[in-house]
Amino acid sequence: VFLNGHVALNSKAIGGKYIASIGLKKNANVGLGFNLAYEKIWLSDNVTLPKNANTDIWFATGGANVCYKIRDDVFFVSELSMLMGKQETSYVITTANVTYTNVPPYTIVKSYTTHEEKEQKIVYGAHLEEHFFYHPQKAKGLVIGASVYARFLNAKYYENDFGLCVYLGIKI
Repeated sequence: VFLNGHVALNSKAIGGKYIASIGLKKNANVGLGFNLAYEKIWLSDNVTLPKNANTDIWFATGGANVCYKIRDDVFFVSELSMLMGKQETSYVITTANVTYTNVPPYTIVKSYTTHEEKEQKIVYGAHLEEHFFYHPQKAKGLVIGASVYARFLNAKYYENDFGLCVYLGIKI
C-alpha cells in the first residue's frame, strides 16, 4: 500500500496505490499480480487552457503487473493499467452591460456581470509504469520506490504525459 507523488511534463499528481503480486511455483523470483490506484492531477503551466478556465482531473487505474525479485530487498515491477476518471472544467464568463449612444465614443459600459459555467467529461486511457522498489531490512514493512511512467488519455487539454513517480509505503 503506497502514497505516491508524480512529476511529469504536463502535470503533477498525488495519490494512493495498492500493488499485489504472487510468486510463480516454477520461478520464485517472478510474480504476477494486479494494481489499483487513485490520483488527483494538477496541470502544469505549460498546458494551455482557455482564458479564465480551470480544470480538475481525478481518476482511478486498475491493471496487471509482473514483479521480478532482483535481490531479497530490491524488486522490479512492470505494470499496464487502464484508467478511468472525470475531468471538470470551470469557465468564468464576464458579460458587459453596454449602452449605445450617438455621442463619441458611441458605447458606454454600465456594468459587468460574472458567472461560472462547468463542463464535465469522462476520461479514459492507458497507463504504463516501470517501478523499482526497495525493502530496507532494518525497517520491517517499509517500502520505498521510484518509477517512470507514460500515460495516454482522452482528457480535454491533457492527452499524453511522461514522468517520474516516488513511492512510500508499507508491505502488508
